[in-house]
Amino acid sequence: MLLEKEKGYDLSKTTVGLVGVGHVGHAVIEAIRPLGVQILLNDPPQKEALCKAGKPHEFFLNMEELQEKCDIISFHTPLITKGSYPTFHLANKTFFNALKKRPIIINTSRGAVVDNTDVLQALKDGIIRDTIIDTWENEPNINQELLNLIYIGTPHIAGYSADGKANATRMALTALCNHFHLQATFQIRVPQLPEEELPSPNLTEKERALALYNPHTDSLKLKSHPTMFEELRGNYPLRREFIE
Repeated sequence: MLLEKEKGYDLSKTTVGLVGVGHVGHAVIEAIRPLGVQILLNDPPQKEALCKAGKPHEFFLNMEELQEKCDIISFHTPLITKGSYPTFHLANKTFFNALKKRPIIINTSRGAVVDNTDVLQALKDGIIRDTIIDTWENEPNINQELLNLIYIGTPHIAGYSADGKANATRMALTALCNHFHLQATFQIRVPQLPEEELPSPNLTEKERALALYNPHTDSLKLKSHPTMFEELRGNYPLRREFIE
């Protein structure tokens, strides 16, 4: 919604490339599919595994296709430094120079997946349109020049929501019960927002989502106090992803 409102994107004509299609990547697909965007996927390890198993894998595209077609490229990979498919500095000078469009680059995976020096230069050179970063190299001593230039920069908030914590707690307890052959009888209750913070029922679904959490709030705090990265990351208000 922010990209529509503030950046002039027509989401029905926007192509989003996802690099890394594991658990988080699939969650992103489910979140953005209702927006009407075209989604392109890149995940070489998964593509190789499917190919070896004789299963359909054509929906996983080469990086070159994402670099050619995407208006937004978002990274959701683990940080891998060795092996056939390293992701350390996957988005580097070579990557940026091969872009055919001027996409927005999003990194919510691991800080070193995107070379912060190179993405800063790509931003200065106009190779990319803008950047959204949650995970940084050298945290908490992040590149303040990059922070000041990007569209949205947050202090590695990741899944810091009441819903995210509830899901993580539920998964941990379920795994523990399975390991010890115990019956999972627990219930995880997500704290409710105070009534005065509940979104108006008259809002559209997109407006409701933005009312629940606007990333500009955390971004403005970090840009105003970049040396407080750890404090901002550890102290945050109650956040909900949705209201039942």
